[in-house]
Amino acid sequence: MVKSAYALNLRSVYIQFDKYNFRTGKFEYYKRFDYRIEPDMKYVYFSKNDESDMRFDDPGFYRVFLLDSDEKTVASALIEIID
Repeated sequence: MVKSAYALNLRSVYIQFDKYNFRTGKFEYYKRFDYRIEPDMKYVYFSKNDESDMRFDDPGFYRVFLLDSDEKTVASALIEIID
């Protein structure tokens, strides 16, 4: 979910997961999902689409990004999946 005070002005966006690798001490690419949204949207709820299942398969620390069509970060969060 992304909530903004203003319209995002985006059409093609991506949700990307990077998972923390404790052996290397770095985040590594994990998964990415493509979505289409309307430019006037301020609130977007991302869920499973026909092509993919947006879920975390393993416990761990993840960086989650909302990226625009140029792969620039619009929003991000750091989360921990426990189980």
